[in-house]
Amino acid sequence: MGIKTQTDTTSAVSPVAAGQAGAAKPALPFRVTRLDVALVLVMVIWGANFVVLKTALEALPPFVFNALRYCLASAVLGVVFKANGATLRLPRAHWLPLIGISVLNALFQIFFTYGLRGTTVANNALIITSVPVWVVIFNAIRSQERLSRPALTGVFLALAGVIIVVVSRYAGQLSFGAATLLGDGLSLLASWTWAINLLASRQPLQRAPILPATFWLTVWTAFWLSLLAVPDLLRMDWSTLTPRLLLAMCYSGILSTGLGSIIFNQGIKTLGTARTAVYTYLEPLVAAATAILFLGEPFTAALVIGAVMVILGLILVKKV
Repeated sequence: MGIKTQTDTTSAVSPVAAGQAGAAKPALPFRVTRLDVALVLVMVIWGANFVVLKTALEALPPFVFNALRYCLASAVLGVVFKANGATLRLPRAHWLPLIGISVLNALFQIFFTYGLRGTTVANNALIITSVPVWVVIFNAIRSQERLSRPALTGVFLALAGVIIVVVSRYAGQLSFGAATLLGDGLSLLASWTWAINLLASRQPLQRAPILPATFWLTVWTAFWLSLLAVPDLLRMDWSTLTPRLLLAMCYSGILSTGLGSIIFNQGIKTLGTARTAVYTYLEPLVAAATAILFLGEPFTAALVIGAVMVILGLILVKKV
């Protein structure tokens, strides 16, 4: 689901200050905030972007598409922020951590897009779904951001719901074997890279203002991806940039990469990595709903059961 990669107007209800790293967070009253709504909106955008990416990658090399959409996102974010009087300056102390995160962003985009090209949509969706679980596991290894037992139950309940949705939607399309081995391996590397990226982002995003931090993360990611795209750009047939492909690039660059990165980064800063990552379980639900509405896929009981499990899991994670 191509990058996290994220508005400053979202409200903060974070339990971050409630405890030191390594301690379980205290129980919180359940309530829906503007940040929750914004994160759900991002998952809707990212869920639809999955189909956009698959279509675009059939016409453009992965490096080229990623470089172009990140360059577009950088330009739009810069213009919008400047037009609204937002400062884009960051103290030099923030530069190195954010550049490091941008490298992880670029690596994730490489692994994800090439993984998507080398395996089935079902395999890729199922593997990428594991990101929140890897976040929990890596946090446990580091003894940081430990979740309570009910919250962990919510994470794995939501995971089980997503598996039901993916398996029911792509019945017969799951195919783990020699033909998809490379794509599956790259998709797994993508899930690990994204999980590590989320963990690495927490402290830099807490120290830096979200808008300039997101802008420079996008710019530096665009820089690395553009370097990788140079060979393909030199031999590219520019007539392939049809109006439909340009529209897909605008959607993926402006909404998915630009707006999505601002809101998702705010979620990491406010809620922490595990509680933000679990929202990604909504992406397969959005993709399934989109397919039912626009592609005529069947509406099944398995989709309803999986969706209910995901929503209950999210409520458990948020409530405790």
